[in-house]
Amino acid sequence: MMERGEYTAYIKYRNSLRAMNLASLGQSVSDYGDYEYVGNITIGTPDQQFVVVLDTGSANLWVPETACDASCNKKDRFDSASSSTFVKSTQTWTIQYGSGDAKGVLGTDTIKFGGSNDQQLIVPQTTFGLATHISADFK
Repeated sequence: MMERGEYTAYIKYRNSLRAMNLASLGQSVSDYGDYEYVGNITIGTPDQQFVVVLDTGSANLWVPETACDASCNKKDRFDSASSSTFVKSTQTWTIQYGSGDAKGVLGTDTIKFGGSNDQQLIVPQTTFGLATHISADFK
């Protein structure tokens, strides 16, 4: 960076990030013996509420979708047709955990951390997984 004359601009940019007025927003999270952490999110417009495991082992978010097979029985399912901000992808995904797996298609929509009646952290145009099958470990 120094040889290319870019270091000064980089330092200026880095320092500008420090000066930003970043806010924080508290959220309720349930702790199950440090085994898993569970919180509320909403997806879409209007909000569809989900209770999700806040996965500290990956950066992936997925929820069952309405087209999920019988493996998703008794689970809340995301209805993409009901969301005016949903954009479907043709890309598929599969994830393997230490215990269990899931697969489906990707989509993009507005994700909000917190429940519908809470103050929420809004993350627009977030790509997430819509599960069409989940293993028995998630039942």
